[in-house]
Amino acid sequence: MAVNNGYPSGSESSTIPAPVSSSAAAEITSLEAFDNTEMDVVDISYASGKQKFLQTILALGRLRNGGDLKSQGLTEIVSNNFPNIQWLEQDEEAKVLTLNGTMTNVATTMILVSTVGVTPGMIIRIVETNENVRVTTVDSATNLTVVRGQGSIAGTAVTIASGKVTLLGMAAQAGFSNPDAMGSTGAQKTNYIQTFIDGVDVNNFNQMSAKVGGDKRKTLMNAMGQARSEHMQKIELAMLYGQKATGTVGGQPYYATEGVFDVCRAGWTSDISSSLTRVKLDEALSTPMNYGSTSKILLCGTRVKPAISDLFYNSQVHTETLTGDNLNLTVEKLTVNGGEYYMIQHPYMDANRGMDKYAAVVDIENFKLVYPTGFDINGKAYNGKTRFEFLPNQSNHARQRGDWVTHIGTKITNPNAFAFLKVVS
Repeated sequence: MAVNNGYPSGSESSTIPAPVSSSAAAEITSLEAFDNTEMDVVDISYASGKQKFLQTILALGRLRNGGDLKSQGLTEIVSNNFPNIQWLEQDEEAKVLTLNGTMTNVATTMILVSTVGVTPGMIIRIVETNENVRVTTVDSATNLTVVRGQGSIAGTAVTIASGKVTLLGMAAQAGFSNPDAMGSTGAQKTNYIQTFIDGVDVNNFNQMSAKVGGDKRKTLMNAMGQARSEHMQKIELAMLYGQKATGTVGGQPYYATEGVFDVCRAGWTSDISSSLTRVKLDEALSTPMNYGSTSKILLCGTRVKPAISDLFYNSQVHTETLTGDNLNLTVEKLTVNGGEYYMIQHPYMDANRGMDKYAAVVDIENFKLVYPTGFDINGKAYNGKTRFEFLPNQSNHARQRGDWVTHIGTKITNPNAFAFLKVVS
């Protein structure tokens, strides 16, 4: 963006230098130039607080479970199956089926794409005509014999060969029992636990000459803190953008975990950006609310939240402060279809990452963080939560090295409770 006579014009731009990466040694060396107790170092990365999604979902989970981190229903699971996360996902039984042929107003044979889930005695509603029929027999994998006009709507010709019918449940006759038992099979689902490592490397010159503020300890602790912050931000990015994958390097395996956006894309997807209206947005947000929790997170790209706020009336959007033990979180809540969305504008959903125009619906109860458990060489139990590991075999009086280490994966169930929307054109 150009500046003419102090006024901005043209497209967006900035003269602020872009972020750069360097070595840990260069970082500390750059801070050695001063010995002034008034000197202050502002670490932009360390202070940025960009773990918006994890901070929010952990806080909401704790709040929903009485403030007890140990019993929150959405966050932490320990696994003995490193590096695999496995579960069975069982869908609800089908209640909407598809016709595979037309019917006259008196025909008693109904042809479906599949009769799985239909039993004799069941009432079926034909969506096109609003007529209810009762199943007499299930004749084959596709054919039913039915009694027409079971209600206020008489037998009516069905013209849409691929129309929908809905199952309304059993209307059993007197003395009838033991219908065919129906169910839905569990589908095997898997994900991986990913290992995150960020190194810290400090030599003895750094330890003795880090002069910023005249406090060598503070400078080194700042380096430790920055490394941890970068470590957590990388985990945050994986929780959002990660895609399940595995491979080998030099015969050694590695694993990448699945993030929420991949699950959201498997859920309800829609492009409502063309001529965006309040009705279109309300409809798109209503569908995933029919599944899972009625409290969901709406992760918003940087251009989405203003568009949503502009569409909805003040009575439907309100700010709320959630408080509890060690918890103070201010959120904007959007009420839709009997449920609530916690709207979070995420700094990692920006134009640089191609997500500034999109919103992701994340179901709180169906997102869990999974940590592995194990034992060290001394037989001491530990888990995969973030910790700093000093590396004594790589350290001596002249050099100290260590790693921030986290082993973490996601268990994200019921994709129907998630959605991925393009909101801004």
